[in-house]
Amino acid sequence: MRVVVQRVTRAKVTVGSETTGEIGPGMLLLVGVGREDSEGTCSRMASKVARLRIFDDEAGKMNLSLLDTHGQALVVSQFTLYADTSRGLRPSFTNAGEPARAKELYERFVSELSHLGVPTRTGRFGAHMAVELVNDGPVTLVLEETEGNPQITQIAQMGSGNESVESAKSADKNPKLPERSAASG
Repeated sequence: MRVVVQRVTRAKVTVGSETTGEIGPGMLLLVGVGREDSEGTCSRMASKVARLRIFDDEAGKMNLSLLDTHGQALVVSQFTLYADTSRGLRPSFTNAGEPARAKELYERFVSELSHLGVPTRTGRFGAHMAVELVNDGPVTLVLEETEGNPQITQIAQMGSGNESVESAKSADKNPKLPERSAASG
């Protein structure tokens, strides 16, 4: 399962002229379901998202979660997160979950997130959707979990003179990179 997490002040998704989901402060979650995903994957990812500390505390540090801030989640299905362009310019989606199973697991993820106490709104699975958002920070994370192996593959926070980009993969499986010195550029 791959989830693009965007911290937002507001977000909305429409299908045609119908608004299917709209939230205030919280997270816009673009969710891709892979071939190997299971109900367990959904539960673990929902728990991680609900508890992910990307909201600022009183000191301006990212130290609060959706649960801490009583934020909302707008969950939008996006199979294109499994695009593979390694063999040319036209994406292949062979690693995306089969549509019927992907819909079932997407709905399970939404249900798990709601069950954890996060007010959750959704897009419409499989529909052509227009997504509007105001990214707060901006803060964008790409989460990926293969069966039993959760990872944050990229964290980006830029804005307000506090620019940083980090890669943070599972510490136990990836060695720490050496820090760059000022002399090395």
